[in-house]
Amino acid sequence: MFEDALTYPTRSDDWTGKLLLGGLLGMFAWLIVPLFALTGYYVRTLRATIAGDDELPTFDDWGDLVVEGIKAAAIVLAFLLVPFLLMAIIVGVGGEPGPGGGFVLLLVTLAFYYAVPAGLAAFAERGRLADGFDLDRLTTLLTSSTYAFGWLMALAVSLVIGVITLVGATMATLAASIIGIVPILGWIVAFFIGVAVALGAQCANFYAALAVMRIYGRVYVKVLDVASAESSSATSTGPS
Repeated sequence: MFEDALTYPTRSDDWTGKLLLGGLLGMFAWLIVPLFALTGYYVRTLRATIAGDDELPTFDDWGDLVVEGIKAAAIVLAFLLVPFLLMAIIVGVGGEPGPGGGFVLLLVTLAFYYAVPAGLAAFAERGRLADGFDLDRLTTLLTSSTYAFGWLMALAVSLVIGVITLVGATMATLAASIIGIVPILGWIVAFFIGVAVALGAQCANFYAALAVMRIYGRVYVKVLDVASAESSSATSTGPS
């Protein structure tokens, strides 16, 4: 699954264009709408994986992407609401949280970050906001060792790509600072290197997110056996 996740973002004839587009959306995420479109694409990636598609989904129906991104953001915020409320209670009651309160807050935050991918996958499969909070599916997923292993694998993929990105960005930034010593021409070259580094980092983040979504989608299918259930349903309702 690890190798499958790392190679998944390249499984499309125009994967470089999609990667660049994802990076550009990440660069302009501060405009909010690109952020929702990017999040919607992650949902679409989850849905494609759950449906058994091994290639990257297309960037189209932008209105639908934005709407699904807004719904996904609502799910994430709902899952993270408890840690924020707990922090407010701890700070409100005792001022600065002590070691005990901070530890409890850390555990609760990790628990909800652990649950968020499950909620997003459930939403991606069915497309309804309420499905992101389906207790039966969430309980089945979150108590599964397969899901736990997948969550750790997704974390490992993020760390590996993050380290590679950090090393590459550091080297390119160092080169830009050296070139920037040269007046005018060096400044221009350094500027473009800086832009390329920023875009490259966003493309790497997008690549990592696609790989992570691939893992969560495959884990979701494996734990809930979605594909088999759909196949059995189609067989039972087919012509006799």
